[in-house]
Amino acid sequence: MRMNIIIKEGAGLPPRAGEPASRPRLELAQCESLSSALSMSGGPPLAEKPELLHFGGEMLTGDGLVFNPLPGFHFGLCGDIRVHTPLTRQVRCDMPVVMAYLILDGSFSYRLRGVDTAPREVRGNMFLLGRCHGVDMELFFPVQRNYGHIGFIVREESLNEVVGAAAGDTLRALLDAAPGRGRTGAGLLSGIASPDAVCAARQLRDMQAAGPLDLLCYRCQAMHFFAKLFSQVAAAQAPPPVLLQEQDRRRLAGIKATIERDFLRIGSAAEVCEGIGMSLSKANRGFRALYSMTITQYIQQCRMAHAYACLAARRLNVSECAFEVGYSNVSHFISAFKKQFKLTPKAVARLEAGAAPQP
Repeated sequence: MRMNIIIKEGAGLPPRAGEPASRPRLELAQCESLSSALSMSGGPPLAEKPELLHFGGEMLTGDGLVFNPLPGFHFGLCGDIRVHTPLTRQVRCDMPVVMAYLILDGSFSYRLRGVDTAPREVRGNMFLLGRCHGVDMELFFPVQRNYGHIGFIVREESLNEVVGAAAGDTLRALLDAAPGRGRTGAGLLSGIASPDAVCAARQLRDMQAAGPLDLLCYRCQAMHFFAKLFSQVAAAQAPPPVLLQEQDRRRLAGIKATIERDFLRIGSAAEVCEGIGMSLSKANRGFRALYSMTITQYIQQCRMAHAYACLAARRLNVSECAFEVGYSNVSHFISAFKKQFKLTPKAVARLEAGAAPQP
């Protein structure tokens, strides 16, 4: 089975409504290694325009783009990918790289050969960070109607030039502690992305470009999002090692799905755990081991992300938002919101309306 990747050469970001989109196309065979995948975003070291992608074939269809915001820093985005049949891919990490991905919609599972005995699932709003070299990664994509992610790959040799020597050393130390790194040359960390990182990712996905300054903003936003992901992981304490049975993993994934569906109606973390017959202490240990936060923290994150979306769309005012997500005291809501997003609720509404934000 093969998958065709079609690149629209010389393309910019997705055109605005009414703009022409006819460009020549280049068809490539399926990529089997990182070096061949990165060649898709080749061109000049500092790309002036992203290249649009169209994925077509019997297995999946959809669109995306690739871009080099900085030399050695490769960025890719895909969205509204429809997977028609279960898809298994094996990619050889044949060069030293640092990787960072955030899943916007849908899910996939991965397994590092020689490290993982079973695939590990990554779902919407979760991140996957890693430092890899000389290892095979197996990827599994189930049938799904809407898959999307934002991803970065930074060549190890370019890391200090991209982020600076101090930040580069911090990232290496952080990722060297990932499970499996010392034994196989690869280690991956996953967890639930913070609401501000998810918002930054979706803003990046929705950005349009009409000229050079728009592309400059796009370049800066890509670096901003990259920094947010790593800052979140660096600020979190490593969860204690927990041995989880596959049955417990499925139950904890069920807790995560329940929170995402019913976070406005959930009264407490204990209430969620009662529904699956697991004690709160055991569930919290396992949830933190899988997702790098407690159940209560994830409920709060879902509520804050919902509040941000309501304010950004101007569907609710600040007081209405506070009550919507369970705060009886508006001042307490404003404090919690500002702690999460570094902006007040009013500033978010002004920003989305086009006015200058005021912290």
